Amino acid sequence: MLGRRVSWYLLREAVPLYVIGVVTILILLILDYFASLIGSFWRNQSPVLLIFQNVADRIPFFLSYMIAPALAFAIPVGLGRLGKDSELKALYALGVRPISMLWVFVGFGLLMSGVQFYSTNVWQPAADERFKVSLNKLFNVEPSGTQELKSFANKDGTIFHAGTIAPKLEDKKIADLFGVVVMTPKGTFTATKGQWDARAKTWQLFTVYQTDATGKLMGAPETRREFSFEAALEPDAKPPENLPLPELIKRASSTGLSSQEIYAANFSLHRRFSDPLAALLMAVLGAAVGFGISSRAVGFFFTIAAAASYWAFWTIGTQLSGSQAVPFWFAAWLPTIVFTIGTAIVLRRLA
Repeated sequence: MLGRRVSWYLLREAVPLYVIGVVTILILLILDYFASLIGSFWRNQSPVLLIFQNVADRIPFFLSYMIAPALAFAIPVGLGRLGKDSELKALYALGVRPISMLWVFVGFGLLMSGVQFYSTNVWQPAADERFKVSLNKLFNVEPSGTQELKSFANKDGTIFHAGTIAPKLEDKKIADLFGVVVMTPKGTFTATKGQWDARAKTWQLFTVYQTDATGKLMGAPETRREFSFEAALEPDAKPPENLPLPELIKRASSTGLSSQEIYAANFSLHRRFSDPLAALLMAVLGAAVGFGISSRAVGFFFTIAAAASYWAFWTIGTQLSGSQAVPFWFAAWLPTIVFTIGTAIVLRRLA
C-alpha cells in the first residue's frame, strides 16, 4: 500500500502546478473578456463596481472550461519532473508500482469532479442569471430574460423562427421578436422585428418581406402581417443551460414542450453529469501517461494534445445536438466515451 508520505509528495508536485494553471488561464480569460468590451464600457460610462460584478459573475462559466484541462497540464508535467530527476525510478526500485500511485490522482480527480459538478449545477446557473442582468445594465438594456435562437412548428407545417425573444417586463405574455422568419406553404416571410402575443396565440411581423421557394423577393414589403401561433411555450422560459439542476430535470421530463426543446433539455441534463467526469478522466489519463515520460516537455505536449482532443469532441457533440442528428445522450457523452476508451488503453500498461 502506498505510504502517506509518498502520496503527499506526489500531490505536492502536482497541486501547485494545478493552481498555477487554473489561475493563469482564469486571468487570461478575464483579460480577454474585459478587453473585448472595454470600448463599450467606456462609451456607456459604466459604473466600475457594476463592471467588477459582471466580471465576477462570469468566473463560474470560465471555470467550467478550466478545471479538467488544468489537470491534464499539472499531473503529467509534475510527473515529468519526477521522471527527469529519476525520483520515479527510485520509487520503482523501492517496490512502489505505478498502479498503486495512480490512486492518489484518482482521488484528486474525483475531488475536482465534485467541484465542477457543484459549479456547473449550483454556482454557474445563478451566476449566469446575475451576469445577464448586470450586462443589460452596463449597456442600458432592459433586463427582459432574453432567449436566443428559437424555432417552433405549427400543426399545419408552418415553421416559426426568431433569433431573439425578449419578454416585456410589464407583461410576460408579450415578447418582442428580432430576426424573425416564418416559413409557410405560400412562401417565406422575414422581418427584422415582430411581437409575440401568447394570449392571442399570434406572431405579428413588422416591415415584412415575402420570398418564394427559390428565394426571389415577391413585391414590396408589407407594413404588418399576423400569423396564428399554436405553441404553448411561455415567453419567459429560461434556456436549459441557465436552469438549476432540479428545474432542468423537471424541464427534461415535461410533456408540454416541443420535441426540439425536450431534446435540448435532455442534452443539457446529460452534459451536467458528463462534463464533471472530464476532470477525473484527465487526472487518470494524465497520471498514466506521466508515469511513462521522463521530461516536462513531453508532459506539456501531452497537455496540449489532451485538451485539444477533448474540446474537439466536446464541440462535435454540441454541433450534433444542434442538428439533433444523434440521440441526445450520445451527443452529451461523446467526449467522455472517447476519453474513457483512451484512458483504458493507456492504463493497460500499468496493470
